[in-house]
Amino acid sequence: LATELTCLVWGQVSRVTKQAKNKSKKARGFSDAIAVGTSNGRIFIWDCAMSEIILTLGEGEAGHSGRVNDVVFDSTGTQIYSCSEDLRVIRWNAQTGAQHSQFNTGKQSAHRLALLPSGDSLVTAGTGLKLWDLGSRSVLRRMTGHASA
Repeated sequence: LATELTCLVWGQVSRVTKQAKNKSKKARGFSDAIAVGTSNGRIFIWDCAMSEIILTLGEGEAGHSGRVNDVVFDSTGTQIYSCSEDLRVIRWNAQTGAQHSQFNTGKQSAHRLALLPSGDSLVTAGTGLKLWDLGSRSVLRRMTGHASA
């Protein structure tokens, strides 16, 4: 890759495959994957079993305009969340790479993400912590960090 790598995250992506006996039926499985964030705002999803990049998030008009700070996979393997120096969190479709939604983190960028096991809330960490409701994309709680952070 011809750009600086900024974060590395292990996860699983859901894969839909056709079954051999009846091609109209589809089976859903998981593939181990690594998400690599970059300084130019792109995210590469590497499929460990296939040993290749299966998705590039943020090509063209969609995606981050700044350094990617963190990436997290949801437990179903169907969604990927990312945060960047551009003050945004983006939710991606893990099968197609399409951008589903985004929201602004405020005056400070988020440097880390943590997805709650329920999948309906996300924590962003910057100079403080914010707990977000993903349905409404609104802050449920703010926890202030150190003044020197």
